[in-house]
Amino acid sequence: MQPDLLYLLDISGSMNQAYPGSGTKLEAAQQAILTLNEMVAGLDNGSRVALVTFRGSGRGRGNPPQYNTYITVKQGFTTNYARFNRRLLQLYASGGTPTGEALETLTQYLPGAWDQANRPVVILLSDGVPTIDLDRHGFSDQYVQQIGLYDSNGDFYSPPQVRGMGQYFGVYDEYAGEPLADTMVAVQGLKTALPPALVY
Repeated sequence: MQPDLLYLLDISGSMNQAYPGSGTKLEAAQQAILTLNEMVAGLDNGSRVALVTFRGSGRGRGNPPQYNTYITVKQGFTTNYARFNRRLLQLYASGGTPTGEALETLTQYLPGAWDQANRPVVILLSDGVPTIDLDRHGFSDQYVQQIGLYDSNGDFYSPPQVRGMGQYFGVYDEYAGEPLADTMVAVQGLKTALPPALVY
């Protein structure tokens, strides 16, 4: 069974930050995808690739402020690696990071998109700091980064535990752990909805 690879790529503003030896984080992610595409294309076994990007607006609106999100299928599953790669290299980064919503959207999109004769493989490329939760509330990445996901035994905290961690944001009556907990729940939802999928 050959894989159908779907790249879920973070194009939020923090992906513009420098990455050692590779320019920006986004450029490092693009290079990683190009390298993997070259390997998959070389197998010549009918494996396909797809690209979904996600980011949020840089400014919230309303009271409490909510942030628009942009989760886009930039390229559906294809074996046209050259066209895929051109679209990949046209991307730019801006705004916040709605990782949980991106995963939920993918959970809805993927069942009707992949060839069930193949194995779906989801590869999330991100700098790992979700900043917009499922309510589209925005949180400062500096506070989200301070939250640890593992207990003293090296086991994951549960989503409800993470949800109550970190800096308190009175405007939402929520803590900085909220977008992390939403992402944890969304990952589990993807795995439950698509048991054959491999998620990296």
